[in-house]
Amino acid sequence: MTSADQPIDDLRRDIEASYDLVAARELPEVEPPPTEKPYEPDRDRERVRGRIAYGLLALIAALTITLMVMAIRGTSLDDLTKLHAIILTPLITLTSGIVGFYFGAQTKRD
Repeated sequence: MTSADQPIDDLRRDIEASYDLVAARELPEVEPPPTEKPYEPDRDRERVRGRIAYGLLALIAALTITLMVMAIRGTSLDDLTKLHAIILTPLITLTSGIVGFYFGAQTKRD
């Protein structure tokens, strides 16, 4: 063995000694992680449905108030009727279908 190999042999012995110390040490007993309930999307789905339904109802209320303000400010009845037919009628139809589906699914579940 040459003198150049001596530091490498010392290092190898140190590593083996530290490995033996780690291997001999008793590891603490680890508890398994708590089991989680599987994800059920029902709660989140109901929350989103509710937000959509209430958002559409709020949109209808805002548009109705806007039409009333326009009527008070002197917008012609013909213009108001056109706006009502173009914007509010399809929105009410859409909202009634969504709200009916939301509350129907909620009643069916109860």
